[in-house]
Amino acid sequence: MLPRSAAELEGTWNLRQDLQSCLSVIISSDKLLWQSPCDNLHLHTIKRILGEWASSNRPTRREEVVLALLRMGCALPTHMLPHIANTFPPQCSTCNVILSVEHILLHCVRYREERRPLAAHCQSHGLPLTQTTLLGDEHPDVVDRLMIYLTEAKLIREL
Repeated sequence: MLPRSAAELEGTWNLRQDLQSCLSVIISSDKLLWQSPCDNLHLHTIKRILGEWASSNRPTRREEVVLALLRMGCALPTHMLPHIANTFPPQCSTCNVILSVEHILLHCVRYREERRPLAAHCQSHGLPLTQTTLLGDEHPDVVDRLMIYLTEAKLIREL
């Protein structure tokens, strides 16, 4: 039997409460999925617990975009341009290895000099020079130094 008025309907079904319940289930299942073992996901290796990134709020929009791309392991020279040019996987023209975010940030000899202050900062604070340290949320000063490195290496516009 169908309700005759909105008052009858209101007593039997509360849309707002049902939507809030659904949203709560979705959020909790996303957190469980995020925290399940999946070490092959780039972002998961940097941020193990799902939550807000305090260090994502940068002085410029460009820094925010670059930081987000690096955290996802996806940048213009490592993923987007090679797909467009059909040259996947991309090669580092200096080192002749597969070009990746990790290679650009940690290993490429082309950026060795620009990377030295960043490495020295990490070393002086007893931090390993890894993607997790550079891109994680635990050390905002390291993220600031990373942005200086990317700017001095002229990578901030290329990524």
